[in-house]
Amino acid sequence: DTVVDLTREADEFTLAKRIYRSQEYQIGTSNENVQDFEALRYRLTVIKDAYPVLKIREFVDSLDLEQRYCVGEVSDDYGLSSIDLVVYPEEEPDSIQEVGLMRPRANFEQFYYTFPTGVRLVEGVNYAYYFRATDNDGIHKGKSSRSQVFRMRVLNEEEKGVKQLESQEKLLKGMDRTLEEYKREQEEYEAINKRQREKESLNFREQSQIREFLDKQK
Repeated sequence: DTVVDLTREADEFTLAKRIYRSQEYQIGTSNENVQDFEALRYRLTVIKDAYPVLKIREFVDSLDLEQRYCVGEVSDDYGLSSIDLVVYPEEEPDSIQEVGLMRPRANFEQFYYTFPTGVRLVEGVNYAYYFRATDNDGIHKGKSSRSQVFRMRVLNEEEKGVKQLESQEKLLKGMDRTLEEYKREQEEYEAINKRQREKESLNFREQSQIREFLDKQK
């Protein structure tokens, strides 16, 4: 529906144009004797720049619930420009803190981050955080993708005391179970010794029981 003349310089004809969507076109040549001689048809296919892809795994420190270890993989079809962390209180989603993690120039990057490095947190507040990757799309000044949202509460002194008591209680229960198992093993050991003293020779089943007990002790 549109005819555009190419620019002529000597025997060369050129045309420069930005193409944002796939389209068909044809080139026809003309002179004083022939109009649109053997017009040739072509098609331009535009591959749109995709959004970055993020994969984040979070690991919780069982000894310190307020510290999280994050492992991330970020990829983009044409290249990345930045990877950032965004943190905010759950009740105040507009009060965000941003931490720049990387400025990669490749199309794939793996990174590690320990939360809350570089972030100011207040006790007794629930926080949410996610990772954001931005590509190097020059037309849109970079397109961004977000990871899933992770959540964590910063405990106050009273909550820390309760957690510590729960941890101690769990530890004591574990010690009680270990002591009970030890008592059962001692009873089993004494029963085996008694059988050995009472009998001159043990049958196959009794010998197997002794081997199983020794393996368990190891």
